[in-house]
Amino acid sequence: LHPVEVKHLGRPDALPDADGLEARLVTAIRAAEKDPGDVLVFLPGKAEIRRAARAVEDALGADWEILELHGGLGLAEQGRVFRPGSRRRVILSTNVAETSVTLPRIGVVIDSGLVRRTRYVGGRGYLMLGGVAMDSAEQRRGRAGRLGPGVCYRLWGSAARLEARTPPEIHRESLVPLVLATARCGHLVEDLR
Repeated sequence: LHPVEVKHLGRPDALPDADGLEARLVTAIRAAEKDPGDVLVFLPGKAEIRRAARAVEDALGADWEILELHGGLGLAEQGRVFRPGSRRRVILSTNVAETSVTLPRIGVVIDSGLVRRTRYVGGRGYLMLGGVAMDSAEQRRGRAGRLGPGVCYRLWGSAARLEARTPPEIHRESLVPLVLATARCGHLVEDLR
């Protein structure tokens, strides 16, 4: 809705990477201290969020309120991000905040460029860490411009070549549970068309 300035941190050709993520995140938050609003950080999972929370707290101290947002939290804990705080906030989130959620006071997005998703190799599903596609990166960037002009710090290089689009879920997830549930309900697989 509003303009969002994009700034890349890292070598121009650097792809999204988990190595040194916490240190790069602290650097980005320090760069964002002059930017208005709270900071929304996109990380791939709960483990990365916990490590990032410790690193940010150690580096920045009591100047910031650090909150987590992921699907493993209860509703009350998730709801904390919607209530105003007395200090500036760093909200460490999985891609749960990528779409359909507008968080109050967000002026800055820091995007790790990483996502954890299921990949199938040889018929077996594995939860793997990888880079986001450009459509997801743009969606994340837009979180900073929902309520006013914003800034997006990307923790990868400006010349990095990301996939253009996230593959549809039907191409990423197993259809076995759907097929078995359909059969259990007495329907033919062909009824799924």
